[in-house]
This record gives sequence, structure tokens and C-alpha cells, in this order.
Amino acid sequence: MRQSIRSKEGSVLLATVGITLVAAAVVGGYLKMTLMELKLSQKTFLMQRAMNLAEAGLEEGMDAINTDDWTGWTSVGYCRKLSIYQKGLATGISRESSTLRTQM
Repeated sequence: MRQSIRSKEGSVLLATVGITLVAAAVVGGYLKMTLMELKLSQKTFLMQRAMNLAEAGLEEGMDAINTDDWTGWTSVGYCRKLSIYQKGLATGISRESSTLRTQM
């Protein structure tokens, strides 16, 4: 009779280990999915931030062209550049080459 009790104890232990491994796999998959979502949301945030900066730069450039007011712009040949500082973010806008450089 002692062997049957030990056999049952071993079966319970084996079942517990199996359930624990399945639970660990599920939690690991959930953590991996959550990490991927975090990376995607960060990329989306930065992409939207860059789009907003690009639109602001275009608006500044179009306003300067339409009003022919180049106050604050730097001329190098026939290329004009404007630097905008906002909350520690430096953005350079170039009229000719249409480039937008962001430094953090």
C-alpha cells in the first residue's frame, strides 16, 4: 500500500509541475506581447511627433515665403534656415532642401 501512496504523490507532483510550466509559458507569452505593444506605441508616438514637427516647419517656411519675412532665418547662398527651440528640442528647417533635423 505504501507504493501506491508514493505513486499518487509522484503523480500529483508531476501534474503540479506540468501546470506550473503551462502557466509560465502563458505569462511569458503575455509579457512578450506587452513588450511588443510598448515598442509599437513608442514608435507611433515618435512618428507622430516627427510629423507634427515637419508640419510646423512647413507652416513656418510657407509663412516666410508668403510674407517675404525672413526674420530669424539664416541665409547661406540661396538656402535659408530657421532654428526653433521648444522645450529643449532643437529643430532646423531648410527651405531649399526641405530637411528637418531634430536633436534631443
